[in-house]
This record gives sequence, structure tokens and C-alpha cells, in this order.
Amino acid sequence: MLTTSSTASQSGQQTSTSGLEVCLVPLTHRIAPLKLTTGEYLIGSGEECAVRLEVPGIAPEHCRLTITDFDATIEAIDYRLWVNERPIRRLTLTQGMKLLIGPVKFEVESIEEVPPAAQP
Repeated sequence: MLTTSSTASQSGQQTSTSGLEVCLVPLTHRIAPLKLTTGEYLIGSGEECAVRLEVPGIAPEHCRLTITDFDATIEAIDYRLWVNERPIRRLTLTQGMKLLIGPVKFEVESIEEVPPAAQP
């Protein structure tokens, strides 16, 4: 099961700069693709996680994905975080990379610039 919620600031402030959207497509489990925008996302099985992967082998706090206006970085909290068949501690993501978060494998399908939200 997959649950997502953004921990990005929801203060209602609008900026004139664009941000990034990262699309992660699951390759090993039947869960919906993740489309995440600028913000910080705790990924794991715990209730406090912005992205909850309720799959055996996922730690309560497994890793942290930080998406800024310029790049997307993933940082291991649990040692079972691999990118392109190698264990990592921290890495800037690029399109095409394969992430193994515990037993769940994702592909970074895209990292794209998105326009700012329209002013109300």
C-alpha cells in the first residue's frame, strides 16, 4: 500500500520561480507512480512519513527525498537504499536512475521543471 502527503510548506505563498517535479515509477510492486514537487519527503512505513510504503522490508523511516528548485537529492536513513545496483548514503537523482528502497524498485522516469502556480 502507498500513501502520500506533502511536507512542503503550505503557507499559501506564491513564488514567481518554477520548481521541479520528480516522477518515480514502481518496477517491482503494484503501486501508483509518485509525482512529487518541491519539498522534503520522508519515505518509509511509519505513520509520520510523507510517502508511506507499507511493504515488508521498508523501515519506519527509510530515506529522505529533497526536491528543490534546482535538483532532487535522496539520502539514506536505513542502509537498504540502493541506486543503480550500489548502496548509497546521499545522491543527486537524474532521469533513468533505478532506486531500490528496501524491496521496492523505482525508476526515475522524469525530473522536469514545472511552472509556478497561478495567482488566485
